[in-house]
Amino acid sequence: MKLSRELNSIVLFLMLSVPLISFTAQANNWPSQPSSSTDPGSAQYKSELFHETLNLKGRTVDFFAPADFQKTNQKLTVIVYGHGQAVPLSSYQDTFVHLARKGMAVVFPQFDTGFFDQDWRRMAADYVNLTTQIIQKYPNSLDASHVIFSGHSKGGYVAGVAAGLPKAQLSTKPAAVVLFDPAGYDAEALRNYDSQIPVTLTWADHDTIIKSSLVQEIYNQLPSTRKQLIQVKSYTQASPDLTADHFFPLTKKFSFGGQDGLTPFHYYGAWKWLLGAAWDLEAGSQITNAYVYGDQTLTTGAAETHQVQKNW
Repeated sequence: MKLSRELNSIVLFLMLSVPLISFTAQANNWPSQPSSSTDPGSAQYKSELFHETLNLKGRTVDFFAPADFQKTNQKLTVIVYGHGQAVPLSSYQDTFVHLARKGMAVVFPQFDTGFFDQDWRRMAADYVNLTTQIIQKYPNSLDASHVIFSGHSKGGYVAGVAAGLPKAQLSTKPAAVVLFDPAGYDAEALRNYDSQIPVTLTWADHDTIIKSSLVQEIYNQLPSTRKQLIQVKSYTQASPDLTADHFFPLTKKFSFGGQDGLTPFHYYGAWKWLLGAAWDLEAGSQITNAYVYGDQTLTTGAAETHQVQKNW
């Protein structure tokens, strides 16, 4: 088991940090949100929202889905999203609402027992088991063969371990993995990965908590034949600057970071990569969706582009 120094630095940072200054309004010259109904980042939606909060054996799980998800004959792809260290639901909720109204089911499990919980394999097992309980609650509506393991920071670490748990512990298996600035990894778990499952890693170019070398190390050790590492670049030409830091996936600031509101990091980044991976599964796992595996992967709405390493 590898307990990264970077993860310990997160704990220290969150204990000692003061709130970061954040911008609360979109500047006029930020790239605008896509408008096409077929674009994963657009605000054109298929349905209204269903959201429930459950208590499963003492753990909170939030579940999001299209409002009519139990009234159709189509089973939904499930995106499981692990939270960062002490980051609340409210900091991700706009993303979950967007994904659900675009036709996905989202599971947000409280996998840890508290701020200092670092039992990675137990947290990973809880991440999987809580997801399984949600799928079992709605067996006619959720597709257990189309599940994406995802998460941010600590949640990315846990989701990454979960994807490599022994088969006996994988009551729900991932069909794809998408991790945002993962805070560490378990080398043994990586070796257990199904090499055919596509894995997408991201790292933000102004992340001062997680080093790029750590995410590169995860990428190098993955046995996956189809993997990519996306470097999320700051919008330096915007006014004010839109900096890609460790908290770029958040849509609401919390005590230690993030910012309020939606930005191009969401509709040109996190949203389209998650939806692209989901749509690819729905299309038969061809690893061809343009928004995450093709020529739209790096579009940012501005002249600059993300950087990516690929090995499909």
